[in-house]
Amino acid sequence: MKLNETEKEQLKNIKETFNQIIKYNSKNGFISYYSARKFEREFLDYLFEVSGELFGSRQISLLFETLCFLVKKIGAPINIDDSDGNISDIMYEIMELYKRCIFLMSEEEKTEALKWFEKNFNNEKIIDYIQEYILDGYFNLFTDEKSLKTKLKFIDKYLEQNDYSNDIFSMGRFEFQQFVNARVKTMELLKFPESEIIDFLEQYSNISDICFILVDYCINQKNYEKAENLLYSLIDNNQNYLGIVLEAKNKLYELYKSTNNKEKLQKILRSIFLSMRTFNIEKYNEYKSYFSNDEWKTEIESLLQESRRFEFEILYEEKMYDDLFVAVEKVYNKYGGIHYIKEYAAVLLPKYANQLAEMFVKALEKNIENLRNRDDYRCFAKDLKFLAKNLNALEKASELRQKWLVEYKRKSALCEELRWAF
Repeated sequence: MKLNETEKEQLKNIKETFNQIIKYNSKNGFISYYSARKFEREFLDYLFEVSGELFGSRQISLLFETLCFLVKKIGAPINIDDSDGNISDIMYEIMELYKRCIFLMSEEEKTEALKWFEKNFNNEKIIDYIQEYILDGYFNLFTDEKSLKTKLKFIDKYLEQNDYSNDIFSMGRFEFQQFVNARVKTMELLKFPESEIIDFLEQYSNISDICFILVDYCINQKNYEKAENLLYSLIDNNQNYLGIVLEAKNKLYELYKSTNNKEKLQKILRSIFLSMRTFNIEKYNEYKSYFSNDEWKTEIESLLQESRRFEFEILYEEKMYDDLFVAVEKVYNKYGGIHYIKEYAAVLLPKYANQLAEMFVKALEKNIENLRNRDDYRCFAKDLKFLAKNLNALEKASELRQKWLVEYKRKSALCEELRWAF
């Protein structure tokens, strides 16, 4: 940006004040956790003071240069304990001021500003997470037609000169994907025909996130067959990435539901259910609604043979309590844990009260040998209370407590927790 001599002197003074704020909040070049909040407050107070004055005097170029200086200064980076996200708070305010600046700029100033963002989004002297703010600003702050057309050329040049990584989690692939997304958004703002946007997306449809955007365009054009094929391709090509697979299956679910394809909807619901990380009662009941009572009994057996992930939830929902007890006992015998006993005791009593209490007692007798601190003692005492109250074994729990109060009398904290248990 072009500044006159007076503005250059103003910028020099502004920079000096910000440098002093950083210096005065640092000790041996480091802003500690306890100083970070004071630093943020002083930094933003001065930034708001300066920006208010410069907006008021219409010195937009000077304010822009000030913001650019601060981004580079923060991105150097500032040596700070940023546990509370102070730098994120500061960068948010800087990006908001950029937005106001660019809105008030002349066409010539916007051109210069756009060049600064192009030059610095990949500046090696700026730490990567600050580069991301610059890139996001480049993609989203310039929305006038001339800037959009300029960005389109810059994005195309980047895409020609770079390639995406085969590593799905690499930063290079993520950045490349951002540029593809930005080109789509820019084409939309410039009102490109959907057919051209689809043609562009198809070039990068092997990138999962881009493929999902292409699917949405296909659905919008009612090209359901193509959308379906793309989603199944995503599933086939990303078997090691459960999140992508599940997102594709959920898209198929939405597609089949919107087109009222009940046969395919039933199949995809089954596939979704078996792929889920956590039990979803809505999806479970929706899938169940496709079966008669007799058919559902057979399907439950099939589901449990194929996957035991939701065995306990299914047996609980279907009130198959005898089978549920067998499952709880099996896990206890294998691992010795009491989680499922506590989880399902309410529905397994009174029929299996004696068996559950016996397993619980054995677990407690084993666990007490491994207690190390007050938190362990407190949790153990809660389990003892569960035995007494929830498993209807007050007499046995009292007997165990008296035994342990004698056996562990030297552990006063443990004895205290045991006395308070019930």
